[in-house]
Amino acid sequence: MSINESIISSRGIPGSYTREERMNKILKYKNKIRKWRSNHPLARNFKGRSAVAGKKPRVKGKFVTLEEYQKYLALRNGEKSHSPVSIQTASQVHSQNGEDCGLKEENR
Repeated sequence: MSINESIISSRGIPGSYTREERMNKILKYKNKIRKWRSNHPLARNFKGRSAVAGKKPRVKGKFVTLEEYQKYLALRNGEKSHSPVSIQTASQVHSQNGEDCGLKEENR
């Protein structure tokens, strides 16, 4: 009797595991993942990125270059359109929503 035949005869179907074997393999996998995650903690420090994003000019919620922002302001002040578009930094949006993002607001 070869190895493959013994596996088939003991389990009935090739590749299937008994309930105990399956539970042991799953526990082994979960322990392996827990060990890996404890050795590789998540880094969620994005304070610098948030500060930079909060200082960038936005038009309709999208980042724009300084030149585009100045053109937009000139166009907006010259035409006085009927539908005002808000130009806000991320810190201004958070302060309106009652959230504290920890950023200092500069001159508007």
